Amino acid sequence: DALQAKLESVEKGLGERVTSLEALPAKLESVEKGVSDVSSSLANIDSVTVKKKDVHFNVMDYGATGNGVKDDAPAIQAAIDASIGTGVPVYVPAGNYRVDAPLLFRGNGISFRASSEATISKYHDTAMTLNGNVGQTGKGFDDIDLEGGVWDLRGHTNKTYGGAVSFGKGVNLRVAKMTILNNFQNHNI
Repeated sequence: DALQAKLESVEKGLGERVTSLEALPAKLESVEKGVSDVSSSLANIDSVTVKKKDVHFNVMDYGATGNGVKDDAPAIQAAIDASIGTGVPVYVPAGNYRVDAPLLFRGNGISFRASSEATISKYHDTAMTLNGNVGQTGKGFDDIDLEGGVWDLRGHTNKTYGGAVSFGKGVNLRVAKMTILNNFQNHNI
């Protein structure tokens, strides 16, 4: 029974039936040669490179449409939340993104990148981004990197307060390469 169990285990590993014990050495030699060939091939590979810039949390993968009609805030927020603690940036590709709620950066070390052809338009009455929660007092989150995009406050039609970026009481907060449009009597950053 033990010999039969070992034979069945070998058959499972080989992926084919061994018809007799006499055939087993030839089968094992064939497997060993195959393993040796694969090992030799792998030994010739010096390294595999994955470009970090190609790795990101794309908001489209979380349900954003970028059509300017649907509220994309929940999808963008889901991508932001998924990125917390990973060191992998959130990415907003070209498109028109309507946000009916602020985007909350509720963790340390969040990186957010928007295409220069991505327009994020405000349809609510507070700041577009916060390094914490709405109404939060005390320390905000740190090491947040926000870059790119066109941020439309829609002040010409949406006469509400709240700028594009409201990061408070945090350290290592970076905002770069953003275009901020249509402010209404408020600070942009």
